[in-house]
Amino acid sequence: MSQPPRPSRSREIDQATREGDLDLQTLRAAIPPELMRPNEWRSWLTLLRVLLMVGLCLLALSQITLTRDASLVWKLPALVLVWGIYAPVLLGFFLVGHDCGHGSFSRFPRVNRWVGNLCMAPIFNGFRTWTLTHNHHHQFTQIRGEDVDWSSHLVTAEEYKTLRWRKDFAIKVGYAIPFGIFWWILWNAMQRGSQVKPMLQPSVYERNRGRLRASNLLMWGTTLAIYTAFWRYTGLWGLLKYHHIPVSLASLLGGIMVSVGHANFNALWYDRESWSPLRGQVVSTYDYRFPKWLEYLVLNINIHIPHHVSVRIPWYHLKPAAQALKKAHPEIYQELPFRSREMAWIIRAPFIHHDPEQGTYQMVRRERVA
Repeated sequence: MSQPPRPSRSREIDQATREGDLDLQTLRAAIPPELMRPNEWRSWLTLLRVLLMVGLCLLALSQITLTRDASLVWKLPALVLVWGIYAPVLLGFFLVGHDCGHGSFSRFPRVNRWVGNLCMAPIFNGFRTWTLTHNHHHQFTQIRGEDVDWSSHLVTAEEYKTLRWRKDFAIKVGYAIPFGIFWWILWNAMQRGSQVKPMLQPSVYERNRGRLRASNLLMWGTTLAIYTAFWRYTGLWGLLKYHHIPVSLASLLGGIMVSVGHANFNALWYDRESWSPLRGQVVSTYDYRFPKWLEYLVLNINIHIPHHVSVRIPWYHLKPAAQALKKAHPEIYQELPFRSREMAWIIRAPFIHHDPEQGTYQMVRRERVA
């Protein structure tokens, strides 16, 4: 059983987009063109800054040696604190690669390709694989059945009753366990690394098959090299301490920050017939605000509406672009403070409710799984 969907501003904006003549091109025209071009020196300084912070975090971790004595009283909190800083730093490292994938790090494709691989391969992502699946997300944002993000696993209460473990294993697990959306995020990551074909259009997959294979081989080779080096020189605990745990925390943080920008109890998904580029990119995309230090470390990825209006905007131009959009079109801009109390859907995967008249889907709270 599930509760009915609640009214939301997204529904009001959705209705306005059906009745008005606003389109995505009009929104792009509101952003000064210089904000949609990379500034080479700022991009390289960002990479240098992130690499420096990675080094500082590793140095800090090396100074925390756990021993079975009274020092654990301060060493354990110190370790958790450093991990808490290192995770967004690593997410920022990944997001430099994100800019590369959109061609917003450099004007030169080869530079974007090399830097993108540098930033993604050490943290379990094949650059080409991620770029193509992420571009698919941007092309089909919020279309149910075509967007490849974790929310593609959400189903209605009626659909849930028809699921079978053999055929719908990934969906069933996400609904059966606490924090099931993280299972879906992990499942999608595993698909990107091993079976990306179902996540792409057939023509795109065939055209890029060789580069996808090379991208994944580089990622797996880099992962193996990093794990082998940490295992050899620091042991199992060092491998976990310096790499695996921080990378896992960075993945969880990224999953949360990107998820709230698209998926919450206000958001709408669409049938193919009811979707439009404007609805997909704007109606259910949000700027969720976090503390300034966190936004800085994660390269403003939470300023998400400008990124969906134009993927060419580098991270350091997202906030000025947001101001330009809010000034020109305040009626469609959604900026919300992050509130953990609104995140119950992360603990227990929700159902979605289908409105066939509008061709939309919206999250609803689960009372129980029948």
